Amino acid sequence: MNFICAPAGLFTEVEFPLNTICQRLTEKNINYARLKVSATAFNDDAWALTPPQKLLLLKEQDIHTFFGEYNKADEINSFLADYDDDEACYVFNVSDYVQKSIRHADGDLDSTQVFEPFNKMLILPVEEVVNSDKVSLYLLQDTRPSAMKLRSEMKLELVYSSKHQMAM
Repeated sequence: MNFICAPAGLFTEVEFPLNTICQRLTEKNINYARLKVSATAFNDDAWALTPPQKLLLLKEQDIHTFFGEYNKADEINSFLADYDDDEACYVFNVSDYVQKSIRHADGDLDSTQVFEPFNKMLILPVEEVVNSDKVSLYLLQDTRPSAMKLRSEMKLELVYSSKHQMAM
């Protein structure tokens, strides 16, 4: 069991199985990839804290620069997920990250694309700052009291297809 607490700064470290994915899915196109993180709220009425509404899955070494530069989730190095009350989980879309990692392993990225695969990430609570039109501007670490238990079994769902070369 892992814990996420705000504003206490308790984060969960995730090691993404990138080497295994790249070995098994070489020469494949990723149609869909998502990481489903199941959560359990604290049910003690005396200490009831609600789950954070949003979690960020972030490249571990980027934590300080991410917030210092007022960034948004880019779906390559950082991923945002909303809490789903019905399913009691967070779902991160990691499709672009997985596809770029496989292409990097295959040597398929062109020289203009700068991408270095990574597998160590942190999950932390964030709040989204939006403008008057509800357009996301940037993310901040969540400082509102919230807490939850993340179940250790996280589920990575992948849908992929064969990579076909077009004849010219």
